[in-house]
Amino acid sequence: MKKRFFITLVFILILSLGFTSLPAVYASATSEEPRYTIPTDSGEYADEVLRIIWKYSPTISYLLDFNVRTQGLTAQQIMELRGFPANGVNDIFGTLSDFAHYRMHHFQSGSWHYIWHVIGQTEGANRNANYHFVDGTPLEVYFSKDTVVKTEAATGQLPANLRTYRWNSYASPNANPDANTWGAYGLLEELEAYYCGSLILYEATPYLLDFLDKNGYVVDVVLLYFGNWNSATQAFYEFTFWTLEYMLYLKVNNPAQYEVIMGNESYRAAFTYIYNSSLYINEATRAETMKAVTDKIVSMGIDPSLDLTRLNAKLMSETTMLKEYISVDKYVEMLDALLVESIIFFETPSSTAETPAS
Repeated sequence: MKKRFFITLVFILILSLGFTSLPAVYASATSEEPRYTIPTDSGEYADEVLRIIWKYSPTISYLLDFNVRTQGLTAQQIMELRGFPANGVNDIFGTLSDFAHYRMHHFQSGSWHYIWHVIGQTEGANRNANYHFVDGTPLEVYFSKDTVVKTEAATGQLPANLRTYRWNSYASPNANPDANTWGAYGLLEELEAYYCGSLILYEATPYLLDFLDKNGYVVDVVLLYFGNWNSATQAFYEFTFWTLEYMLYLKVNNPAQYEVIMGNESYRAAFTYIYNSSLYINEATRAETMKAVTDKIVSMGIDPSLDLTRLNAKLMSETTMLKEYISVDKYVEMLDALLVESIIFFETPSSTAETPAS
């Protein structure tokens, strides 16, 4: 427990300083300020989302720039590929969160194309690799596809009360995503993607405060900001729980694979950074940041408390339940075993290594 507390404090300091080492120029960046209005058509909607990303989020800007360079598409085209705005023009924060989530997935999988096909690092067809974004630096995590135990071995038979919102999609028997297929490595992909979804909401809070100044209280915009962040917070606890449940299962039923994962220094470094970053965003800052928003609304002479009762109570209760469930000793001890006390951050790749041609 002391180790986890110490590591969390270190990551709070790192994140509070910001990602100052990220590239300053992006291939598709715009110097335009956000308009702070509800867009009336899909093109303007996409432009406004991109303006918010460029202005407020260096991390997602970096990922989007990577996507632009590896896919050979403009930022606008990438948005159109995802079908945004899928959630309606009032859900600017849902779009931001979803977009950040999927940009991270492309960063993870795009790096696989880069590693195997661009620089020719072919150490065996049975090996797989992902990039994770650790302290502003891409970090490769390699693993053997042939020996991975599916997540469902540990989570497929969870009792009904633990089958939370995303269980059927990610951790149930025969679920298709990497979170099931690649065990701990796939679960880490989703933990990181949902972290990016919560990070952009945190970083875009100044946009919301300015939006309220310029437009007054628009209830749907505010509720979707809260609702999407609540959902991202639940995802953090779901994927943390499934990871710990999976590792506990391996420790008893497949100790050889358990030792392989525990001996994978890159995996544990990435997990430590992503877990603590998510913990900081979804716990250390969330309540305070949301209070700043509600205080802003109250200062406008509006009581938002009745509107906030429309938020998904079931989702919030499931989050509370998961937090309590993984607070018992066996999960705390497993988490402490996974976390590393220090992380060696690698040099940022050179511009030629970092920008593979599509």
